Amino acid sequence: MVATSHTCDSPATFDLGGRALQIQAGKVLSVTGGDGHGTLTITGATSMTLATGAKIVAQGAMGVGGNVFIGSNAQVPLGHVSLAAMSAIDVSSDAGDGVVEIDVASGNVQLSGAINAQANKTNGSGGIVVVTTGQAGDIVVDTAGIKASGGDSGDGGSIDLEAAGNLTVSAPVDLSAGCGGDLTLMAGTAGTGNVVIAGAIDGSGSGADGCSGPIDVTAAGDVTLDAPINLRSGDIDDVTFTADGSIDSTSAGKIDATLTVPGGTGPDISFTATGSGTVTLHGDITVKASGDDTNGSGVAGEVDVTSASGSVELGGTTDVSCTGPDALGGVVTMQAGLDLTLSGPIDAGTGNTGTGGMVSMSAQRFVSVASSIDVSGGSTGGTIAVTSTDSLMVLGDDETNHPVILVADGTGPHAQGGNITLTACSLSLFHDAIVSALGTGTFPAAGNLLQGTMQLKVYAKLRAGSANRLEYRDALPVVGASILPDADIELNPNLLCCDGVACAPTSTTTTSTTSSTTAQATTSTVVTTTVPSSQPASTSTTSAPSTAVPATSTSAPATSTSAPASATTSTTLPTSCLDQPLEGFDGVDCRLRTLSDMLASEPPELLGGTKSARMLKAKIVQVLRLVDTARTKRKPAATLRQAKQVLKLFRTLAKRGMRRHHIDERVGAQLVTLASETASLIDSLRSAP
Repeated sequence: MVATSHTCDSPATFDLGGRALQIQAGKVLSVTGGDGHGTLTITGATSMTLATGAKIVAQGAMGVGGNVFIGSNAQVPLGHVSLAAMSAIDVSSDAGDGVVEIDVASGNVQLSGAINAQANKTNGSGGIVVVTTGQAGDIVVDTAGIKASGGDSGDGGSIDLEAAGNLTVSAPVDLSAGCGGDLTLMAGTAGTGNVVIAGAIDGSGSGADGCSGPIDVTAAGDVTLDAPINLRSGDIDDVTFTADGSIDSTSAGKIDATLTVPGGTGPDISFTATGSGTVTLHGDITVKASGDDTNGSGVAGEVDVTSASGSVELGGTTDVSCTGPDALGGVVTMQAGLDLTLSGPIDAGTGNTGTGGMVSMSAQRFVSVASSIDVSGGSTGGTIAVTSTDSLMVLGDDETNHPVILVADGTGPHAQGGNITLTACSLSLFHDAIVSALGTGTFPAAGNLLQGTMQLKVYAKLRAGSANRLEYRDALPVVGASILPDADIELNPNLLCCDGVACAPTSTTTTSTTSSTTAQATTSTVVTTTVPSSQPASTSTTSAPSTAVPATSTSAPATSTSAPASATTSTTLPTSCLDQPLEGFDGVDCRLRTLSDMLASEPPELLGGTKSARMLKAKIVQVLRLVDTARTKRKPAATLRQAKQVLKLFRTLAKRGMRRHHIDERVGAQLVTLASETASLIDSLRSAP
């Protein structure tokens, strides 16, 4: 079937009856008027093509975006969908909130044309875009890109791209707004598939109370980041990359999650390779924060990099620093099943104020520290801990021939120094490297602890405010460097177990630690007189929390169990259908109508104001309409997926309102809980035969 320009009243439904659909170059299929929702549904097509310059336009009433659904029906699975260059599916409007869903059952999706679901006015909110493929279908987004942006006083939308095969995004994705929207990218839902991001992603929040995110990228294969991600705003949700294969970012794959409003807490940026793949990151990662006298202290974010069975390299600049009064530096953790390489600098310091952050690195094989780490703090230095069960090298200089410096200094007057611990079977520190934990304090504060089971070679400069301690087990350390104060060298038979070396029985480790340390103190001619007393003290300190933790964890469930009980007796949720054992569509309908009743009964000020209340109510009305439609379909999964996406946006709006202290926490928590329960029931319906 070849379509020329055509205008329809809403709702408009086209059942192609097993034919292919092509909208000719420059022609427009427009849906408006009618019921005011601007709804267009196209099913029964074996494939669909928008030629160059062709458009699908859907507009609702009152400046609201329309709804476009392109998918299968009970008889005909939708095949290949293609939008040629300069074509578009447009549900943009002044108020926003348009929806585009493309659900391909047995083909690929090629989006060279644009999908526009943005809001054009300042207070408008971006819409929802969902594109999915079944079987082994790929999704390619190139040339024009996808827009679900909102106004400066509105919210960004939601974009969800889920490919059964590969997913490639090489065109811009725009979710920016007063509060940036959320993005889900997934490949390999049918078993194998890679995600490639080569187009810039903008999810920044420009509003005075701006926010952004979350972003979730998942692949059954590999993930490649080759374009920048901008999330700069006042409050940022987490960013998660997960792959069964490898995760790689190029120098162009930068992530900027800088908090633009003082007093905030940074997000968690995580990269996890769950299989044997590597994680190699060469793009800069920025999760900075700040504080001031008005908004209080800032807390920088966290960067977590893990390869369960492969190697890890962190090669770009990682900045989790924080500035301002009582600043708290961020956290960087790296864990490798094989080798670990640090070839880019890490900054988790706080300058002349606050407390430095923490950097923790561990590997089951070789570790190379070839760049500097800064966890210094104006009032308290932070912590650096690097562990290898094989060999660990701290190189003398980095790729630009600057000395490698590990610094945990307390930089202010009378500031307490931090702690640096390097542990390996074979530990080597090369010439020109500097390890510094200056400041006040008693060891391990303001101290450096170097532990080498089989080999310990120290040619780097060591500086400490309290002590430099070198612990060995099989061979005396080789020292050829400037060490201030002089090193305390101590035999420690309880260091790491290494290949071919017998270890003390684990059942006697705790008991022998104190006695062996005391014995060493009396026989060593180098250990200072403070060593015997400090080691037993740290042992008792370590054991005390382990005894207290079970008691705390045991009591916690009792508290959490009683909390929901009181919540279910809230006057906001009276005895209703929620107390009945309803399942399937009835269970979904019950929760949606309960949400609708709650929104109708609560005053607007508890829902974030008149505008926020109206948006929340509109989302639930939209979900109810989609669920009612799904009831009538033989195969309701696609419509239910659309309902879930709208519900996801509802939860995002509620959570943002709570974070910005616009929505009452009690009311917001109930809304989010009910919405989450509803989403779970919808998932069950989608997976049912």
